[in-house]
Amino acid sequence: MARAPDDEDVVEARREEGAGGVGARARARGWLAAHGRFCGLWIVVLGYFVFMPELGFPLGSALALAAMGRLLGERRWHVVVGGALVVTAVLHLTFAKGLGVRLPLGVLSFLGK
Repeated sequence: MARAPDDEDVVEARREEGAGGVGARARARGWLAAHGRFCGLWIVVLGYFVFMPELGFPLGSALALAAMGRLLGERRWHVVVGGALVVTAVLHLTFAKGLGVRLPLGVLSFLGK
């Protein structure tokens, strides 16, 4: 019959984790995953602002949204790409047609002629 862990078992397990055991490595991976994702999102946002004039709004937004979707944990490519394309299309139509705001087309400028 199994016995419930007492205080000595808990103290021993924490001592093993603190000495570079599996628990310490798991915490380090968790910290890196959380902070790496945060830094990755900032890199995507800053890259979007830097490269959007050359790439244009539609292509730059679709790439940035797809990258953000992956960084936020979505693993299905068809959902990431489909969501990025739908959101970009809705935003572009809303601003360009609905509000009359001219958005830069960048490398896709041949489509606007």
